[in-house]
Amino acid sequence: MCKICLGFEVHQPYRLNRHFAPEKKLKKKDLFDQYFDTLNREVLLRVADKCYNPATRIILEKLDEGFSCSFSISGILIEQMEKWSPDTLALFSQVAQHRNCEIIGQTYYHSIASCFADKSEFCEQVRLHSDLMYDRFRVRPTIFENTEFTFNSQIAETIKEMDFAGIYTEGVDRILGGRSPNHIYACRGIPV
Repeated sequence: MCKICLGFEVHQPYRLNRHFAPEKKLKKKDLFDQYFDTLNREVLLRVADKCYNPATRIILEKLDEGFSCSFSISGILIEQMEKWSPDTLALFSQVAQHRNCEIIGQTYYHSIASCFADKSEFCEQVRLHSDLMYDRFRVRPTIFENTEFTFNSQIAETIKEMDFAGIYTEGVDRILGGRSPNHIYACRGIPV
């Protein structure tokens, strides 16, 4: 029988306020509402109600029955759930702490910082995310997945130096050159 592990990547961006007026004098407490669209709360609540909550409840039931999976949850989604949907965050916490679920590391902001030649920002965001997973769920990720599965040998080397044990990435034929995506490969000494 074929063994698979489903991975769930969960992210909700902050939408920018299209009507932002930079010339307006602002107090620090008003900055968030000026920079970001008020639609963010509405979208999160709708997605939580229609998707996150029902799907996560089903996954929790299946985890208890022996199903295994992984979750990669962006830091900014956790920020939004803390503000606007703590019940959803509580469900994610149950999943994260379940013995049949593995929490996967990523960048805090689900960003493309890995594409910069200087990897310091990328490393900082990965550390921020790892620390958040530990603070929130008492789990420190050992496997990493990059935003949109962006991957190259420099990313692999950086992630290995950060002590991750492996990387999730996409099995694209143009990269694999006809090899099967159903195997574990290695790049710079880290399982991919």
